[in-house]
Amino acid sequence: MKKVFILIFITAVWLPSQAQLGYRTQWEKSVGSSLNGELAIGWPFSHQTPNGSILFSFPYRQCVLKCSTTVLNRTIFVDSTLKKDSRYLLNNNYDYQPFINGYFVETGNITESQTNKVYYTSTVYDPNSDVKAVFKRAENPLKVGALTPTSNGGFLISLHENGAFVPDSIISVGKNRQVTWKYAMRSELFRWQDSTYKPTASDEPFLGNDKTAAYIAKKEIRSKTDFSLLLATTKNLVLVDSTGREKWTVLADSSVYTTKIVGQDAQSRYVVLTVKDSTGNLLKFDKEGKKAETLSLKLPPFYNLNNVAFQSTPDHGFLLFRKNYAIPELIKFDSTGLPQWRFLGPAYLNKLKVYSNGRILGYSHYYNDYKLFLLTPSGSPIFSDKIIHFVENNQGWIYFTTSQKVYAVNPEGELAWTVERPTSYAILSFDRDGTLLLTETISAKNENAASFLKLAGLDVVNKYRISKFSSTGRLIWALPVKLPVQDSTRQARMLAGTYPSNDQKGEYLISQLLVTLNPDATMGNWDNFSHITSVTKITRPCYENLTATLQSTASTLCEGQKLPLTANPDSLHFLSYQWQRNGQILPAALQSTFDATATGTYRVLVRDTVCGVSSLSPIIEIKPAVEATVTPEMTGPIYAPQKARLKANEGAGLTYQWLKDGIEIMGETSAVYEAGESGNYAVRVTKDGCRNTSQTLGVTILQPLGMEPTLTESVNVYPNPTNGKFHLTLPSQSQQPFVEMLDATGRSWPLQGRAGYYQAEATPGLYWIRVKVGNEEIKKRLIIIH
Repeated sequence: MKKVFILIFITAVWLPSQAQLGYRTQWEKSVGSSLNGELAIGWPFSHQTPNGSILFSFPYRQCVLKCSTTVLNRTIFVDSTLKKDSRYLLNNNYDYQPFINGYFVETGNITESQTNKVYYTSTVYDPNSDVKAVFKRAENPLKVGALTPTSNGGFLISLHENGAFVPDSIISVGKNRQVTWKYAMRSELFRWQDSTYKPTASDEPFLGNDKTAAYIAKKEIRSKTDFSLLLATTKNLVLVDSTGREKWTVLADSSVYTTKIVGQDAQSRYVVLTVKDSTGNLLKFDKEGKKAETLSLKLPPFYNLNNVAFQSTPDHGFLLFRKNYAIPELIKFDSTGLPQWRFLGPAYLNKLKVYSNGRILGYSHYYNDYKLFLLTPSGSPIFSDKIIHFVENNQGWIYFTTSQKVYAVNPEGELAWTVERPTSYAILSFDRDGTLLLTETISAKNENAASFLKLAGLDVVNKYRISKFSSTGRLIWALPVKLPVQDSTRQARMLAGTYPSNDQKGEYLISQLLVTLNPDATMGNWDNFSHITSVTKITRPCYENLTATLQSTASTLCEGQKLPLTANPDSLHFLSYQWQRNGQILPAALQSTFDATATGTYRVLVRDTVCGVSSLSPIIEIKPAVEATVTPEMTGPIYAPQKARLKANEGAGLTYQWLKDGIEIMGETSAVYEAGESGNYAVRVTKDGCRNTSQTLGVTILQPLGMEPTLTESVNVYPNPTNGKFHLTLPSQSQQPFVEMLDATGRSWPLQGRAGYYQAEATPGLYWIRVKVGNEEIKKRLIIIH
């Protein structure tokens, strides 16, 4: 199992010095007309369709003479640019989930103006909120039983045209909104013991995404004195092909058990379940109608087939569960049909996902009451609780919120990370780049709210925050949003979600609901509250105030080297830059960093064009390079004990340091130096923090004819500094010299040498080479480096 990373939600996004994130409101527009009624259970709900439109809905109860107990769902489709007319619908879908496999279904009625005749209608909208089909009937209300998108861009749908609770027709609709075929399902037939068969209705079909459909057709004989007593029955499995014709009919079962097609297995075989009390049989039929497998099942007592669905598992077992049903139940069976475990999940389960590693994710949504569970293959809960909101991306990542956290589930069904945040209502959505947007409504009690507003639980003052998270749960930015109400004593505003606008990259649309307590509100009054839905467009986050900064990593700012200059870093990519030199714009210098080489005064203008703020940084000056030269005052050969007089260039404010063979000569800091030994000499010149070292000048001190060189002149150590290996020149006297190496404390260190080559076994540092010949002694400094 992978580790779960828990991130504490602290607003620790790096911002430029003294900067604060803000935004600019472009507009706020109402969507649809104001609606009177009482707010029902739940908060506003919204999501963005694949083409960028926004679907926004909220539950409410209509009030006429008195407020109804029936909860309606007002749903609004609105183009994200708000250039199209919006469409809004009223839907009383029983589980407050008007979506079937991503499609939206609206049921209602229309009155024909010429005949004044009322027609019942069902309108199907695709995931982009475009109308794909309209079905109408005069005699009975219409209901959609099932809907499955097909591979060619259309869909299959089953309709209840007879006013019953089960369908009687299957319809194929192409992507061009045209009905390609309609199939009248075989009605269930029954008869008394002494009568002919009579039709009733058929079971709900199984609709495949390959445009095929399968269902159970029955013949039953019942007792005339007790209609509930089933005496005999035959149940046939019928397959309708992609052209709307019956391909085959086979006998599925002849027992008096209840029989239903519950889905397809991993091999696309049709699964039929027959049940009576605690006994069941699971049958599988291949695409040609041949029975491929039969399993005997042991089920809980009085098990029924209401809303039962089938799902294969990676271990060749399967799950039976109830979809969109009030009684929660999930049973895992092994490949032989033996039950392994049972989990009581949330009511009205409408999504079940089985991962390749056997983990199971279930999700329910009932009147904006969201619940989610994540189980191990053995049925143990990893997470099982009420949640606020749930989204899934195209890569199989699932994100959901609770009152205190954001959770991420990876495509393997593992909790990848969580983010802790303040207790609040939170809606999730996706930004244009696939990152996660979190819209939070943080409520505080409003003591000044009108009493009737308090009775409705709307006595709150809401603050809002939009946050953006990376795919790994890193907080990118957090933006406080201010959308106040005009009258806080009588109004409450609630946000549903934030979505990227299709107009321009970086702009966002916020869907929201404004609830207003109307004048003279009394218990049962039909117009106690008005509900106005609207969309607010804001810019991307921007910096409301800004102080430009400028710094360099160089130790000195002097001409003659590449000097990196850095302005305010901008991890959010919100800022623009313009560099200047001596007050003149450098047209090509538009990044946060700039490498300066010439002298002058450099500044950078940092700008955020959205909020309209900019700032010019302080002045950094790059000073001219310092001249450093060495001139000998004598020409011709120099014989000991004479010395070579060397002179550096002079000028106001200059300081000096002389060097011999690259090593500073202690105490020699004047403009003139007298060299008494042969060697390579240079001078380091410094002014106002800028320094330069002259070229090396070689000096040779000759010995007069007939004069032996001194010990000091005869002994030389090179290279110096060294890594421990060096060459030592010694006088040519016949007497054997004594050589040892001492550290700064006078302690002797091992030294091995032969034929003028030496190896020191010592740590890096400053040492002295001591040479003694007769009564003469000299010390030479040695620096050992790595």
